[in-house]
Amino acid sequence: MKARTRVTIALVLALTACVARAGANDAFQNEAPRARRDVTGTDVADAPSAPRGRALADAEGWSVGTATWYGGPGEDGAGPDGMSIYTGSCKFGKNIPSRYVSAVNTDGGYDYGLTDWCGQCYEVMCVNGRQRGLSESLLGPWAGCAHGSGGKSISVMITDSCPCNHPNTESNKRWCCGGEASNRHFDLSYVAFDAIAIRHRGIVDIRYRKVSCDSLGESKYYS
Repeated sequence: MKARTRVTIALVLALTACVARAGANDAFQNEAPRARRDVTGTDVADAPSAPRGRALADAEGWSVGTATWYGGPGEDGAGPDGMSIYTGSCKFGKNIPSRYVSAVNTDGGYDYGLTDWCGQCYEVMCVNGRQRGLSESLLGPWAGCAHGSGGKSISVMITDSCPCNHPNTESNKRWCCGGEASNRHFDLSYVAFDAIAIRHRGIVDIRYRKVSCDSLGESKYYS
């Protein structure tokens, strides 16, 4: 009798468990689907931001160009090729606010068409681009920017024109007046170039835009 009672109790417990499991399955199947999180509307504060230099290089009036360097730290401001930052065609001499200066390419050669550029100031940043820093760059993937692409900017004053026919080791003509001069070219002073680029790379891609002359030199905004 006791054995039969134990069997009956076991059967009742088993049936009860089956009924409970079936009810749970029905509840799961009838449950309304959970709404997926809409990541397209992520709050701006939670979203990772792009590097500021890159974002600015793609907006806010930046133009595409290239840059080389000239001049040196000596009293006469001359570099290895004899070109001095104090003998620019704008005739400023040493009457410049700092050594953050630059020459630019003009439409007609060494002096022609430069008048409107003299004394103007431009913000310049080094970026990876057509010349170097990318796998498809003309000079290879070896980056030339000292602080990463778009990582830092400088402000320079235009005091000179880019010399088309100066007899240096690799003629400036290709950058200042030749086929590569379709974009604006800045021949930066050595100190300006060193602030954003690796000097021995020689030529780098840049973004530039016109700015006030109140803050020549390195821009801490991007560092």
